[in-house]
Amino acid sequence: MDTIVGCFAVGLEPSGSADPFGLRRAAIGIWQILLDRPAWNRMFEPLYHATRVALANQGVVVKDTAKLDEFFKARLRGILVDTGIPAQDADAALAQDWRDPIDARSRALACAKISKEAREVFKRVANILDDARAKKLVPGETPDATRFAETGNVEHRLYAAIVDARGRETKPRADRNYTAVFESLEQLRPTVAAFFDKGGVMVMDPNPQLRDNRLALLHWFISPYMAIADFRLLGGSS
Repeated sequence: MDTIVGCFAVGLEPSGSADPFGLRRAAIGIWQILLDRPAWNRMFEPLYHATRVALANQGVVVKDTAKLDEFFKARLRGILVDTGIPAQDADAALAQDWRDPIDARSRALACAKISKEAREVFKRVANILDDARAKKLVPGETPDATRFAETGNVEHRLYAAIVDARGRETKPRADRNYTAVFESLEQLRPTVAAFFDKGGVMVMDPNPQLRDNRLALLHWFISPYMAIADFRLLGGSS
C-alpha cells in the first residue's frame, strides 16, 4: 500500500501497459489477501487512510485521490470478473461501494438472482428518478399515503407491497444475505410493473402534489436496493 500510494503521489502511476513498479500486481495482492480473510473485510479503508496520512506527514501528498480510488476499484473489478461474475453485475455492485471486498463480492454475486424482467423494471424506476433530478426535482424520502389518487389503486398496492418487503428483508439485510434480499425484490416486480403498465399512473403528473408524492414513492421503494447495486448499470439479461 505504501508503494502504490507513494508512486501515485509523485506521478509514477502505471500508464498503458507500462507498470515498472508492479503497482497493479501489488493492488491485486492487497485485494487477494483481504478476500481470502473474511475477518479482514474492513481493513482496506483504515490501511488506505493511514498510508496517505503517513506519507502526507513526510510531504508526499496524493493530489488526485479519485484516480487512485479508480485504480484500486479497477483491480478489484478484474478479480471479480476473472472469477466468473458478469462484468455488469460487478460494475453495479462496485458503483455503490468497493472498499469492503467481501461485501462487494457478495453483492455482485447476488445480482445473478435478478431476472431480466426485474432488471428492466427497476432500471426504469432509476431512470425516472434521474430524469426528475435533472429537472431540479428532488424526490422526498418517503411518500404520504394519504395523498394517493384514490383508495385501493396501484399506488396503494405498491406502497403495501413495499411495506411487506421491508418486513421480510429486515433479517437478510442485517445478515448481509443479499441473495435473499433480491429474491424478495423479485416478489415485488409484478407490483412495480403493474404500477406503470396496468395502473395508468403518470408519475410526472401536472399536479405537483401527485407528481412529488409519486416520485417519493419510487425513491422510497428503490433506495434500499440501490444501496446494494446500481440498477442503472444492469443490462437486460440475468
